[in-house]
Amino acid sequence: MTKDGKIVMAHDETFDRLCQNNKDGQTFRLTQSDELPVFKDNMALFHKGQIKTYDRDVKDQNSFSLLEDVFKSVPKDQIIQIEIKD
Repeated sequence: MTKDGKIVMAHDETFDRLCQNNKDGQTFRLTQSDELPVFKDNMALFHKGQIKTYDRDVKDQNSFSLLEDVFKSVPKDQIIQIEIKD
């Protein structure tokens, strides 16, 4: 959850692994939803037991999604499974 109470779709607690120009250890809880950092152009991702480099395309999304935006974009008859972490 962000500083202004928005729920973010993310796996990591900090921005370190995925985002550029972030402060080490910066978290969602200390960041306003309209100030979320942009993703790195190249990300190391774990896939099938190996670390692979993912090169983000300019057409790819450049930052995190908010849960409210996901709900707005998914048809009402679709089921969404959410895992909540503390």
